[in-house]
Amino acid sequence: KRVTYLFPILVAFMILSSFVFPSVTNAVTNDRITGAMTEKQYKEKYSELNQVQNEVWNQKYNFRPEANPVLVDDWEDFQKAFENNSVSKITLKRDITSPSHSKAYTRTESLEIDGRGFKLEMDRSSLNFDDLTDLSKFTKNFSNVPVFHMHDIQIVNNTGYGAVEGPLGTAWAFINGRWQFGPGGSAGGRRGLWQYRMGNITTPYDSSKTTDNQRVGGRLFNAELGQIDIWGYNKIVTGAENFYTGGIKYEPNTYYRGEIAHYNYSTIWFMLNPLQVSATGNRNDLTGSQQFDIGENSFVYLNNTNTGTGFPAVYEHYNLLRVGENATYNANVPGTAVSFNESNSSFVAMKGAKVNLLSRRSGAPTISLVNSNSTHGTGSTIPPKNTSYQINEDVEFYVVGTNPTHGTGIVNFGNNNSTEGRFILDSPASFDIRNQHSTTKDVSFMGISKLGSLFSIKNSDISLWKSETTVDGLADIDAVNVATFSVVPNSDSGNVSTTSDALKSYTRRNYRRISGFNTKPELLWEPVTDADVSQKARVLLGYVPVGGSDPFDENGDARVTPVYADHVRVVEADYEDTLGNTYTTTSQSDGYLYWKLEDHAIPGFQKAGEAVSGTPFRLDKQKVRYREGDKVSTTVVDVTPPEPAKINTDITTISKKINGTAEADSKVTMTINGIENSNLATTTDSQGRWEVEVPYRLLKEGDTLQIFLEDNALQISSDKKQAEEGGMAYLPANRLPVTNSA
Repeated sequence: KRVTYLFPILVAFMILSSFVFPSVTNAVTNDRITGAMTEKQYKEKYSELNQVQNEVWNQKYNFRPEANPVLVDDWEDFQKAFENNSVSKITLKRDITSPSHSKAYTRTESLEIDGRGFKLEMDRSSLNFDDLTDLSKFTKNFSNVPVFHMHDIQIVNNTGYGAVEGPLGTAWAFINGRWQFGPGGSAGGRRGLWQYRMGNITTPYDSSKTTDNQRVGGRLFNAELGQIDIWGYNKIVTGAENFYTGGIKYEPNTYYRGEIAHYNYSTIWFMLNPLQVSATGNRNDLTGSQQFDIGENSFVYLNNTNTGTGFPAVYEHYNLLRVGENATYNANVPGTAVSFNESNSSFVAMKGAKVNLLSRRSGAPTISLVNSNSTHGTGSTIPPKNTSYQINEDVEFYVVGTNPTHGTGIVNFGNNNSTEGRFILDSPASFDIRNQHSTTKDVSFMGISKLGSLFSIKNSDISLWKSETTVDGLADIDAVNVATFSVVPNSDSGNVSTTSDALKSYTRRNYRRISGFNTKPELLWEPVTDADVSQKARVLLGYVPVGGSDPFDENGDARVTPVYADHVRVVEADYEDTLGNTYTTTSQSDGYLYWKLEDHAIPGFQKAGEAVSGTPFRLDKQKVRYREGDKVSTTVVDVTPPEPAKINTDITTISKKINGTAEADSKVTMTINGIENSNLATTTDSQGRWEVEVPYRLLKEGDTLQIFLEDNALQISSDKKQAEEGGMAYLPANRLPVTNSA
């Protein structure tokens, strides 16, 4: 007797494409530190470096913390050790909480506090180093100069989440919390005598909230006119400023997220000018550099969660804000991100740096060459003169805001006769300066100034958007390989000097956005299958921040969107396929480059498992190539099902073997009446032959035998992340082949 047999067809599973699709979350990180880096990841990579950095710092000041160290495990022991000037180092053995409140504890000798990851909690109290009146009184027991180093510790001050400033006399800050200026007042400069250092510090906060979530109500350090060096992995959330300071230096490879969660203040305040300190007192012994200096490959994110527009991220009496090589500086503010209160001040971004200065609210310029306001003006000239922004080679520089006033724009020069500001972008990797205000007339990215100020871009592609043009739409003007574009912004039109004819029509008042990408174009293939007769790809030019009311993610990384080549910012690509065809195509208005059926000299489907490739080039207005990207290949996806299996023998109730042929190296499985039988399974050989032995009396009259074939390609997923992590191939859901079986 015979049984019925069917030959169902299973879809073939494709081989994983070599192309990985871009996404916002992994956009162009290279090997730089990003906000998404965890503490564990950071310490695995940099803990040995941090140890060396601390040893170097100790040697610089001849600080010997191991001279007389103590271990403490309760508040009483901690207090005694802190107030004992013969103790050089305090190490916590467990979490320690002060039982008292509104206390000010003091010392005058150098000290290191090692928290070993434990928590030190006080209630409206502070640790103070400002009883030292001048350097002649310093005993030099453990160092040549006064130093304080606190690290690997959690800091809590004041009560509960949402804590606010404590009593002015004891808790204006965790360190040096006795009044705003401390003993001796602003003219005394006592806090500026010290070298401060901190690293691996966190302040616990409520991560479910974005504001009023702090457990430090005031500041972490009151170090007016003093220098603070920062290393390691730090997350600081305070109710008021993170620091009063006279200088900040982030050592190379530092991670720092600083947020102010309650008051409408700056995150970092250089409160005093050194000239405010008495010339006959401590002025010459102040340690503060008057610089905000971000070391190479560091990540610094400053965020004012309040809604007021009064203060920039770093404020008042500094003369240099420097972003080191390959470092990242992100400023998230509701008003102006950077401004100057000191003449001859400058913002400098070094080679390879990334800068995101993003304003959340309307009504203020995002960056300014003059002061946004002034609190302690003594020693300064308001408005300041001769200020500058210098953006150097290979820097990514992004400035986004919303300002309806064309006179100040997004880059405000200050319309004063004496300011003479300079804004210079020299050979940037990419830049974007954007005014997102919704009005369509007189919306400018550049403010007005008097004769003597200058806005200049050198050695860059430049695109411009008019006021009436959608800010995220296609550019009105695109100029490539521009050697110089300079504007003296002293009128509505601006005095323009440029090597590009396309840019000569620029008028200051009528353009809301300027942007440029000078990195290699990157070819991004759409998946290619062996069932396609046409292919397409995009070319990525770069990423720009989205800006708006929520411009950064929860880690302090800028939210970005990709920018693709189109018919304005044009690219060509040279294609090669698996059939021997070559073709050159150009980017279209929809952002794609197409290789259609009619463009193939040799017709046919692409060969599964082999690669198609393409090389992109930027194209100038004369259709001359000027910037070549890398050749990118992608493997052709196998979506063609195997041919049905062939049976070489009749199948009966007494069959001992079943054999036949099918696609080579395929899996053969069988079901009897819909139930898979593990005894009837094998794999075809390299010639496609297969055979299974049939157990005695397994087959009965009337049974239905189905034979399934599955080739050896991997599974397909329409989830990109699942495909990447699971070693599967990716196809969009609308391109998944249908499984056929009988």
